[in-house]
Amino acid sequence: MVEPTSSLVFVNNNIELDLTWSQLRAVHPVHIQYLKNLAVEASFSVSLVCNGQLWGLLACHNMTAKYLSFETRQLCEELSQITSLHMSGLLRAEIDFQRYHYKVEFAEIRGAMQSSIDAFKAIKSQISEIKTLLNADGIWHHIDGEDYYHGQVPDELSLSLLGNWLAQFDRHQVMSRHTVVEDFKQNKALVKFASGLLFLPLNQQNFIVLFRREEIETVNWAGKPQSHNEQDMSTSALTPRNSFLTWAEVMGGQAKPWNLIDIEMAEDIRCELVRLIEKNQLEIIALKDPLTGIANRLMFERKLKSALQQALEANQQFAIYMIDLDRFKPVNDTYGHAVGDELLIQVTQRLQALLRCEDMVARLGGDEFAVIQLGISNKGDIERIAKLMVEEVKRPFLIEGKNIEIGASIGITICPLDAISQTELLLGADLALYEVKKSGRNGFKHFEPSMLLEKTNDESIRNQLLRAFENKELEMVYQPIIDSRSKKIVGLEAFTRWQHPVLGFIAAQEFVSAIDKNHLNPEFVDWMLMTTFSDYQQWQRQGIASIPVSINLRSDQFLSLDIENKCRALSQQYQVATTWLRIDLDEPTLAIDANRSEIKINALAQHGILCNIDHFGQGLLSLKQLTKLKVNSLKIDSRLLMDDKKNIKTQALATILKAIGEVMNVPVVATRVEKQEVMAKAKSMGINLVQGFAIIEPMSVADVSAYMTK
Repeated sequence: MVEPTSSLVFVNNNIELDLTWSQLRAVHPVHIQYLKNLAVEASFSVSLVCNGQLWGLLACHNMTAKYLSFETRQLCEELSQITSLHMSGLLRAEIDFQRYHYKVEFAEIRGAMQSSIDAFKAIKSQISEIKTLLNADGIWHHIDGEDYYHGQVPDELSLSLLGNWLAQFDRHQVMSRHTVVEDFKQNKALVKFASGLLFLPLNQQNFIVLFRREEIETVNWAGKPQSHNEQDMSTSALTPRNSFLTWAEVMGGQAKPWNLIDIEMAEDIRCELVRLIEKNQLEIIALKDPLTGIANRLMFERKLKSALQQALEANQQFAIYMIDLDRFKPVNDTYGHAVGDELLIQVTQRLQALLRCEDMVARLGGDEFAVIQLGISNKGDIERIAKLMVEEVKRPFLIEGKNIEIGASIGITICPLDAISQTELLLGADLALYEVKKSGRNGFKHFEPSMLLEKTNDESIRNQLLRAFENKELEMVYQPIIDSRSKKIVGLEAFTRWQHPVLGFIAAQEFVSAIDKNHLNPEFVDWMLMTTFSDYQQWQRQGIASIPVSINLRSDQFLSLDIENKCRALSQQYQVATTWLRIDLDEPTLAIDANRSEIKINALAQHGILCNIDHFGQGLLSLKQLTKLKVNSLKIDSRLLMDDKKNIKTQALATILKAIGEVMNVPVVATRVEKQEVMAKAKSMGINLVQGFAIIEPMSVADVSAYMTK
């Protein structure tokens, strides 16, 4: 603390000294005159600073001249510092408590929203809770082209004006106001209900606005300011007031301010809602058939699970129709895929026209459709719909000037009349469909228990497969991928074998169709992943260097199952990373649903799980689609490399495929190398990664350990 000092001026030219950077200032003459008008002879003030900002002042006036000693002034300063520290602590405690309260309440809101499949419905269901959480009087929710309101909000015309004004703001952060917008001061509804605004943009079209009502505030002042006619208008100099009577000022057009925690929480809510909407949009892509726009197999299975639960809880019935199009393949072969695709679209439209909005039509793949019909009361309703479906599909389709005629075979099961499990319902519908095809196609049949007796052999295979999972009769073998230059193993491909107690070893290609037919794909893929993770963990414990290991998945397995979360769970269970895992996907089937495949492939790549494109060059995957995929390698069939004059075009194709790999900066692997001369040919073409029985046959997990450690 220093003693007061006089202000310096340049007396020669009457110019005041620039005190911009000075810490010592004279009291302003206007303030001195103000104090004199109050009859104050001495004044002393100390600032209160909280968290680096001026919070208030401790001001003392004395009616007679009074000098404070240095010790007294220092004591007052220490008192202000203690007060400031105490106030800072109280403010921090209040902020921490408010932040904790917000997070607890928001956790419940987030949980409720995440439990819903439809993001827009989830957000709509929680707008009341969001309003309460942020202490708002009203909320306006504009999403997916519709408006929803809760609490006290302006009329729709006023909201339209407000919406136009909000369009100018950044769509990536929260905006807040606690005073009415200048342009809206004449709009009574906006002044009354929207003096306080909290704007949460979700994207370019969707947003949430929270409102706080106008709060009329009366402020008491000491001394009424002069009116213009009381002031000396001949000079622009400031003059202090002469009257010190208290007076009240009524202030409107303002609301309770949004504090720091309100805005923080609003941003957290905004980010969560944006994430929810983006996730929902990706799920919509993943759950819909890209050609027809209707549900795919994954969405069908979700709907079936929901319908089953609802039927059992409410004692209701629903029907499943499994539909196969008859004579569809000849249409594709004769007129091409474009006509075939248009035919599938028109079939979809006809089926949808027969059903209610609560029912579901799904395309399970190829020319296979399925329908879930809810709330049925009798078999007569089912037969009527099934008959209409057959008749509608049988009616000729006009495509590119051609009359195309096909038919439909339909198998039907009813829950709970025929079965009460998802697997049994689908199996029953498949058996009924099989009976229709066997008896001449183009019709429908209900499931009957006698159909099971005719399929005893198939059911026996299903039971044997289930026992194979339980009794560990399945085993994984690994075929190495070799770098022909160094002769080192650079990767392993996993194959499944069934050690049948009677028939001995059965290769996977001989029983995968039975797995598919008996709806055991989820169990089979779970077993493959778990076994591969377990074997890899064993190699890691033995000190074997990390090496990529790939498993084979069909396109429908890859797209319909949640591979990403399965791998994440197994990674935690076996305490190994996922960066070594590779998935082999067949290009011809991958091309059928390239957009969804791209999303899932690139999502897995974020966890280090890369995909190999198998049978590359045999599908219809465009180069543009290929460049969007984060792949590990391209696998080509070694038969493309055969040194035969009749296969010049085939060899040229192999050269082109290798060049594509070089452009994409991914290696090309020659598979099914059964002869040494084929391996030599691959090497001469610069394809150094090879795989096949001519190199090394598939090995058990123990054989791999022995080979890698020798």
